[in-house]
Amino acid sequence: MWELVEYGHAHDLPPARDGLRYIVSLVVALALTDRRGDLLVPYREVRDASGTVIGCRQFTQPV
Repeated sequence: MWELVEYGHAHDLPPARDGLRYIVSLVVALALTDRRGDLLVPYREVRDASGTVIGCRQFTQPV
């Protein structure tokens, strides 16, 4: 069985402010790419020996 997933319903984010960026999950950033230009997501994750994400090398802005 397939389930339809719809993005675009992220809410409760702080308002956009000049010179300020917010780090959010990729799902949130993708849901708001057409409405917010201040959202960054972790990119190039760093993992420990067991595969758990422990950091990232960069942040990026999805388009």
